Amino acid sequence: GMMKRKDSAKRRALRCCNGIKRTGHLPQKGRAARPFLPGAQFSPRPYIKQKRGRPGAVAQGGIVVRRIVSAALLAALLAVGMAACGSQKAEPPAYELGSGVTLEQLVEETAQKYEMPESVVLNGADLAALLGLREKTVAEGCGRIATAQDAPEQLLVLRAAEGEAKTVAAALQKRLQSQQQAFAAVPVQGDKAAAGRVVAAGDYCLLFILDWPEEGSADAIEQDLLGYFVASA
Repeated sequence: GMMKRKDSAKRRALRCCNGIKRTGHLPQKGRAARPFLPGAQFSPRPYIKQKRGRPGAVAQGGIVVRRIVSAALLAALLAVGMAACGSQKAEPPAYELGSGVTLEQLVEETAQKYEMPESVVLNGADLAALLGLREKTVAEGCGRIATAQDAPEQLLVLRAAEGEAKTVAAALQKRLQSQQQAFAAVPVQGDKAAAGRVVAAGDYCLLFILDWPEEGSADAIEQDLLGYFVASA
């Protein structure tokens, strides 16, 4: 009986050692040694039996997910593009003086038509200094300002340098407001200054404070001034 038990224990030990040599791992308690696999003795990771599933199931799911993500990205890009197109504003048309017309001609003809009182002539550099602008902000300019201190009449015409039209228009608006405040207490001249306007035509900016006949109006003066300009192609 003792010999049988010894032989049985020896055989179990041999089977255990045989499993260690083949798999490189000790069998877990209560489990048989793993079957021999080529190269398993050199792998530090234990052999794990993989679950069976449908071939290509993971790949097919990945393709579906990628398609959904691609469609979502495309929809987002289209929405952004449409929003950008909707937010773009049409640029104002460009204007230039009519054929053969100069700023000096515009100022002189308008001054004579509306019987401007004695005045001093200003060029582009003079207007830039008057308005507190840098000279490079003004491409060219011409104007007339009444010399009498109690007369608000003036006509200033400037062509702004590229990209400076808003700056020049703002300076003219500031000039107009200062004149309106200065003559606000004078009955007749105050009304004349209050009717003054700043007009823009592309890069050209104009300020006028002029007297007009009884049948005229500030709207008529504005239309006369804009009539000197044509939209460029």
